[in-house]
Amino acid sequence: MTKAGIATCTAKGHPKPYLVRIYKHGKIMHTGELKASVKINGSICQSGITCYGENGKANATEPLEKCNTVNKIDLSLVFGSDNGIATCIAKGHPKPSSVKIYKDRTIMKIGKHRASVKINEDICQSNITCYAENGKMNVTEPMGKCNTGLSNSQPILTQAVLIATVAKAIILGSVATYLIYRYIHKKKSSELTRLQLQNISIKQ
Repeated sequence: MTKAGIATCTAKGHPKPYLVRIYKHGKIMHTGELKASVKINGSICQSGITCYGENGKANATEPLEKCNTVNKIDLSLVFGSDNGIATCIAKGHPKPSSVKIYKDRTIMKIGKHRASVKINEDICQSNITCYAENGKMNVTEPMGKCNTGLSNSQPILTQAVLIATVAKAIILGSVATYLIYRYIHKKKSSELTRLQLQNISIKQ
């Protein structure tokens, strides 16, 4: 069989095979014990390639069926965000050589197989895309839902508002107490002045 430009012959049997050979036009290309593999190309595929195996009791010869010399070329991206971080991951064959995250055509981050950047509401309003290439092809993917993680900070903001409200209430309470104190003190001063005047009148 062939896979990604490699021809492989595997022998099985009883007794266990001890010799496996791949031939090209009767010439040995590779020898193994249970299996043998050779690299192939278009020229070799035009030749008569056979595999021979033996186990001391029997032998067998098999021609190569389908000759596959080319690897499948592909490239795909996974681009999303979570808790204020946007991440782009590239996979494919050949392996990705470059991954870039753009904001309105301006590069934000560069990586080899993946790239990540911090995001906020301002960035989410922009056109954020991920670009990758592997020397054979390239692909671009826009980011889907923009998750900045702001919902996680909401309880902290609420708590701050509550604290500010309590502090304001304490200040207002202090002002009220001070006004009451001034009123009582002023009233006592007026009463004391009135009594002093009465005493002066009696003595006269």
